[in-house]
Amino acid sequence: PFILTDTLRYDSLTNDADRESFILNGGVAYQVTDRITVGLSTNYSVATKADQSDPRLQSNAARTTVLPGIDISLGARYSLGLSGLVEIYHEDIESSVQDNLITEHNNVYILKALGIHEGKDGLGYKRRYDGKLFGASMQSSYTGKEIKDYTEISFNMNKENALDGGTSYQYHGGDFSQTTIKLNNRLHFVTNSLVHNLSLSAKMESSKGLWYNQKQIKDNWGQKNYQVLSQEIIHKESNLSAGISYRIDKTRNGLTNFSTIINAGFSNVSVNQYPEENHADYSKINAGMEMKKRFHISSDILEVHVSGSYEKAINPLDISVATPKPADKRFYRGYFLPKYEYLASDSYSAGLGFSYYNSSLMDNCTIRISGNGSFRGYLGDYPAFCDGNRVYSDISVGLIF
Repeated sequence: PFILTDTLRYDSLTNDADRESFILNGGVAYQVTDRITVGLSTNYSVATKADQSDPRLQSNAARTTVLPGIDISLGARYSLGLSGLVEIYHEDIESSVQDNLITEHNNVYILKALGIHEGKDGLGYKRRYDGKLFGASMQSSYTGKEIKDYTEISFNMNKENALDGGTSYQYHGGDFSQTTIKLNNRLHFVTNSLVHNLSLSAKMESSKGLWYNQKQIKDNWGQKNYQVLSQEIIHKESNLSAGISYRIDKTRNGLTNFSTIINAGFSNVSVNQYPEENHADYSKINAGMEMKKRFHISSDILEVHVSGSYEKAINPLDISVATPKPADKRFYRGYFLPKYEYLASDSYSAGLGFSYYNSSLMDNCTIRISGNGSFRGYLGDYPAFCDGNRVYSDISVGLIF
């Protein structure tokens, strides 16, 4: 990806963005025999985002997802499922500047690897992303009188490429590939009015970045273009994570009245750049807790939830980067190093939210009003983040027919 930033400060520019999105999805299932059921789910989403302040970044994206699946009953208590995943993604991005007097202060930075970049400038810049994802999953379930168990293992392969420019020239912005393996298990059992769920998860991601070494040339008509001289893998990254979660629900009249969720996890990120052998590595553990309570007010329902979590680095951030070139030094200090210092730091968070459901104001319709707020506190000692706390909030209104 590329980043639009100010050449003097290397931080995010303020913006005034408008966003529109459209989602269409559907699904169908058919029982072939008493033991076999097949299904198909599709999803199509498009979105556009436009910035109304310079540099004016406009993005148009479309994603198509197809999920076929089959469920096979192996008896009264056991079943086996197989599913596939095909996803196609396109995104067109264009940056432009309306006020030509400030064009020299806005550049596009194409990230190559750890703190290494290529800069482009001009009146505008265009990029197109094309991606394809293929995946397969296998599920197994057991349904007993008092115990239920569900296990899923999945494998995904994702490939993306970036092509910059338009009809006048084309510049290869790099290819990206990623392989993901996930394992999830959930054990469900009931004791009196309490419902228990114990979940285990593990994920392993491995990605590569392919870079094209190019030079600018001119054709017979004096038109500038780029010629690919060679290609090489310059970026490798691995992400490992595992977690455990325990949820207990207290029910009343068959409905959840109070919930408590306790979770803990581990993660490791390792990034390597070639041929310089630069690398960044860190490991963290986390723990959190969330509580939810449902109140019945006449025919209305009010749900309130509070949460808190803590992240601790068990492996201090290990960065080894050769002395950056002069063109990369300020970018390394202003973007790359702060980024990993923030990601690898200790932190804590707290959240509060509510959802209110009213079904008496409108016939055959339930009005839903919800709001959420959260706070993330930075516990590191990096000077640039001495006041690195963040606050998030949102509110939404919906209709349920």
